[in-house]
Amino acid sequence: FAQPLDGEVAAALDEALRALAADGARCSDAVVEGAELSPALLLNTIAAEATAFHAARLMERGNDFGEEVRVRLEMGLFLPAPWYVKAQRLRAQLAARVEAAFGHGHVLVCPTMRAPAPPVGASRMDIGGKSFALHTGVTNLTQPFNLAGLPAISIPWTRSRDGVPIAIQLVGRPGHDWTVLSIAQRLAHVSPWRSGQA
Repeated sequence: FAQPLDGEVAAALDEALRALAADGARCSDAVVEGAELSPALLLNTIAAEATAFHAARLMERGNDFGEEVRVRLEMGLFLPAPWYVKAQRLRAQLAARVEAAFGHGHVLVCPTMRAPAPPVGASRMDIGGKSFALHTGVTNLTQPFNLAGLPAISIPWTRSRDGVPIAIQLVGRPGHDWTVLSIAQRLAHVSPWRSGQA
């Protein structure tokens, strides 16, 4: 699900894992089966729920929303209920698969985004020869954990050769917010970002 991944981001992730290991953490590989379904699940979940929440405002003052937000809310008006119900069933399965990915570990460590932060005003991101809509490129790797309702934090790790941030995401088990924050503090302490080397 993390492919394609920009080379600088992959190198930053490897460096962060080495730094955690040098700080005493035991690191091992994990796979979240079904994570690639997250964009569809998120669309069917958020579009329906956001539209339900904003329905009155959408009908009364739809032009007050930005065009992209308004279009997404309008899409929610036409999502069939069976799609939403199926998305919730698959969401529960995804949460169980994420839980299984932890194994004996306390957190999952992964990139926050597939590539370094894009320029302001960009509408697309090109990564590994593939073009992504900006909203997909910047949220794709956080979506499975958002859907699973897990505590997560993004830590600035380093800078790209263009000087923009590259961040590492830590994801914890349900209810283990303090564990995530504790490990985030350790990661931040050993990061090139904090030491000024980034």
